[in-house]
Formats: sequence, C-alpha cells, structure tokens
Amino acid sequence: MKNLPSQRFSRALFRYRLSSRPVNVYTDVLSANILNTTIVASVVAIVLKLLVEGLFVAAGGLLLPLAFLAYLTFTDAWLMQ
Repeated sequence: MKNLPSQRFSRALFRYRLSSRPVNVYTDVLSANILNTTIVASVVAIVLKLLVEGLFVAAGGLLLPLAFLAYLTFTDAWLMQ
C-alpha cells in the first residue's frame, strides 16, 4: 500500500518532535514576564494620557482591571512559593 503525502508528512513531523529538544521553562517564564510588564506599562501610559486629557472616568475604568491584574500577579507569586 502506498503512503499518502499526508501520512509521510505526519510521520516526518512526529520524528521531528521526537528529535527536537524540550522547551526551556525559563524562556517561557521570561516571555510571560515580559508580556505582563508590557501590558502593565501600556495601560499605565494610556491611563496617564486619559488623565491629562481630563477623562477621569475612563482612566478609572482602566485602573480597576490593572489593579486586579496586579492582585492576581502577586497572589499567584505568593501561592507558587
């Protein structure tokens, strides 16, 4: 019986996954930390822009999720210790 192209591809992909080295956990943690820092920095910049423009309600609306994200970050770090 002939191998279909999709079967050959899936076998090659399976062999590649077996031969590739495992993902570095520290790289994943560093990427997540950089992403969280970027999100927090961008929200703070947007809140400052809204405060300068006088849109206090919108700035407060963005500060609430930011406070919740900070709470989750610190609580998660405390629970992981």
